[in-house]
Formats: sequence, structure tokens, C-alpha cells
Amino acid sequence: QQHASSATHIPTDILKKWDGFILFNPGIGHPNLQESWEATMKFILKTRCTLLLTAHSDIDARRDYAVLKSMIQQQQQQQQASSATHI
Repeated sequence: QQHASSATHIPTDILKKWDGFILFNPGIGHPNLQESWEATMKFILKTRCTLLLTAHSDIDARRDYAVLKSMIQQQQQQQQASSATHI
């Protein structure tokens, strides 16, 4: 998590350190926890590794999915905007 919050640019060697991530009932979509997971989730998504999540309930799973989907879409939009400015 240190690398996720310390910089927007993360060295490639750090991103390639892991094969995947498993988060047991993280609650990343829960209103009281969402903000505290933001930096970690951005880091995990930048690694482009496999991510496995479990959830306490269907509601919990749907919230987590909605947050992840939104974060992935934001990341894709940022990448598109970044590549468009380099053309």
C-alpha cells in the first residue's frame, strides 16, 4: 500500500512483483470503507494482475463490483486521455 499512495507513477518492476491478489470480504464498496480502499485498489488495478474477491452477501458483492467497475472505467479513460495527448 505504501507504493499506491506515495506516487502516481509506479515503477514497472514493482508492478510485476505479484501474480495476483485475493481480498477476503474487503468491503471496498461499503460507504464507510470505500475511501480507505481507494489507493490500494488503484495500485492493484495498475498491476493488471488477477483479482479474486469474496463477499459477505449479495449486497456486499454488488457494491464491490460497482466500485471496481467504476475504478476500471476511470483508469481506462485516463489511459485514453493520456495517449491522446501524446499523439
